[in-house]
Amino acid sequence: MLKKLLPLFFLVVFHFLKAQNEFITIWKPSGVDPSITTYTTAPTQSSPNQIWFPGTGSNYTIQWEEINYPQHNGILTNVTSNGQILINFGTPLNPAPNQATYSVKVSNGSGVFNKIQFASFTLNPNGVKIWSHLGNSDKILAISQWGNIQWTSMFNAFSHCQSLQLTATDSPNLSNVENASHLFFNASSFTGNSSMANWNTSQIKDFSFMFAHENMYLLADTFNPPIGNWNTSAATNFKSLFENRQVFNQNLNSWNTSNVTNMNSTFAICTAFNQPLVNWNTSNVTDMSFMFHFIPNFNQSLNSWNTSKVTNMASMFEGCTIFNQPLQNWNTSNVTNMNSMFANCNAFNQPLDNWNTSNVTDMSLMFHVIPNFNQPLNSWDTSNVTNISHMFHSCTAFNQPLDNWDTSKVTNMSFFLQNATAFNQTLGNWNLPLLTNAVLAITQTGIDCGNYSDTLTGWADNPNTTNNINLGPLMNLTYSSTIINKRNILINKGWTFTGDVAGECEKLAVGETKLESSLSIYPNPASDFIYLNNSKDAKSYIITDISGRIVMKNSLTKDFINIQSLSSGNYILQILTSKNIENLKFIKK
Repeated sequence: MLKKLLPLFFLVVFHFLKAQNEFITIWKPSGVDPSITTYTTAPTQSSPNQIWFPGTGSNYTIQWEEINYPQHNGILTNVTSNGQILINFGTPLNPAPNQATYSVKVSNGSGVFNKIQFASFTLNPNGVKIWSHLGNSDKILAISQWGNIQWTSMFNAFSHCQSLQLTATDSPNLSNVENASHLFFNASSFTGNSSMANWNTSQIKDFSFMFAHENMYLLADTFNPPIGNWNTSAATNFKSLFENRQVFNQNLNSWNTSNVTNMNSTFAICTAFNQPLVNWNTSNVTDMSFMFHFIPNFNQSLNSWNTSKVTNMASMFEGCTIFNQPLQNWNTSNVTNMNSMFANCNAFNQPLDNWNTSNVTDMSLMFHVIPNFNQPLNSWDTSNVTNISHMFHSCTAFNQPLDNWDTSKVTNMSFFLQNATAFNQTLGNWNLPLLTNAVLAITQTGIDCGNYSDTLTGWADNPNTTNNINLGPLMNLTYSSTIINKRNILINKGWTFTGDVAGECEKLAVGETKLESSLSIYPNPASDFIYLNNSKDAKSYIITDISGRIVMKNSLTKDFINIQSLSSGNYILQILTSKNIENLKFIKK
């Protein structure tokens, strides 16, 4: 009896093991969603009883079976295909033909099956992807088993499979896969599976757009699988890896990112994401643009990151409305683009004055609409910056001196300080030989009569100041009647001023400076010494720069003060008497 049962036992085991080797997918050939139709790049479009299966291999086997009607089945042997093969299921047995679903099982057969790819693309001259669809991404429902297929590539494997789900509990063999780019791109309903935690991703280099989607069909996003233990030691490209996955919020802090060079848009619009990334090795990353773009909940420490090779930080934190972490330790010496870097980061107000900005060319919109930002930036090297448009637009708290900036290459400063209502500093030191657009640059600022007059005077006195600039509406600005001639110099160079008016204000001028008291100083500007008139009651003095920082103080025993140690610039001298404190402005040559 035992001898009779042994062959049957081995036959059952053989079929069981064979079944485990198959790659199994579930399909609905009539289409999953009537509103979604994929037009395949194929000799003909598939009928409601057919699918284009986008497989590649030689002499492999395809078996199919109608689910719940196993008697309706078929087999294709010795299949050789390079990108697609048409599978015809015939008339379904399901009494509701449009609801018929099929299990498609692929095995190596007498050859090898090693690739599935639903789509491909080319780039037009503007870099926009032009898609071609090799398989019916609108008809596949699920991956129910990976089997023992040894995949060679996962590039666009299930791209645009909008209704795809993963029910497989086993893992794909990815030991030969280096490219997983666009693996589940635009698989908008893809939830993932806990089994993904076991995937061997140690050889994958390209993770770009792997799970990204455009949400073009407004399908609910539920993607949030536990993939925090993946081996990413070979990874070089994280571009748009999770872009627009709005519920994704897994801890990836243990990922090995030491070889990654591209982190552009890695977490862009992952609106729920707020996980620590402090352990990431970013020493080889060159592109961090849009990395955390519009993540309203993100607020994690990144100050220890090595950013020494990064060249692009454009829009990196744009729209991170609660982000307010220190970044002072970052090495930004190679960064060229900071466009919109902190735009709309409503809470951000961290010091950045240690940053090396010597190679930055674009600072446009960098702090655009940040109501709390008010940090000193006067030490920045802006010698290569060409665009500062909208840089502090609607930064309503910002009021820091910028007079040390090198603006000799700036061409666009439109909207630079528009609606920066607290800003009250002079820009008179700025050199503007290449400026072409300054419309609304200082409109709706808090610049007072003195600083506005200083600004116009400085620009008028600089022979390098460009011609034909329209500053736009200036209704809130007043200039001293004593500098009308300076304003006229600019007008004669083609500058346009609208709405500003002449008035009386305390304006620094060459000669003696007098305030309400009889105390006065001369000469002004001064090079080495400031002399005081009527200073008999003076006890001591304090000199501050225009940011309020004390640069010199001492008791006052003589009628002069030695200012040789001061750098050139504008200062305020406070004379302390027995009765009050006198404030006098002066210029150090």
